Amino acid sequence: MAVAKSLKSWRVKNGLKQRDVAEQLGVQASFIAFIESGRRQPSLPLLIKLADLMKVDRAQFCRDARPDLAVLLDNRPPRQRASQPFNLGILRTAHATQAELEVLKAVQRLGRVRRPRDLLFVLNAIRQALD
Repeated sequence: MAVAKSLKSWRVKNGLKQRDVAEQLGVQASFIAFIESGRRQPSLPLLIKLADLMKVDRAQFCRDARPDLAVLLDNRPPRQRASQPFNLGILRTAHATQAELEVLKAVQRLGRVRRPRDLLFVLNAIRQALD
């Protein structure tokens, strides 16, 4: 709803109609009405165009509008939930045992190893340590 309120107040303050804003953004006027009523959520590219049109900080406007996209805007990797499974396919091709998979799951819960390639590195390190 943050976008809805700020867009409408900015538009009215500047004496623009929904059609005027829509033309500048390259969308239908009905879509602007949907955004202002809170029935639609603009995409990230449209949010950026809106921020530029309204002459406000892009990142802050997008954060306020779509908190779910804050991870992208902050350039931080998403925090992985401990219960989220990782890609076992590549580990199966490496013939990882059940015990090795359990260790890798524990390592992944630490939140620093996300790519399958990194997990293979850890798997090989485990195997070398045990040899």
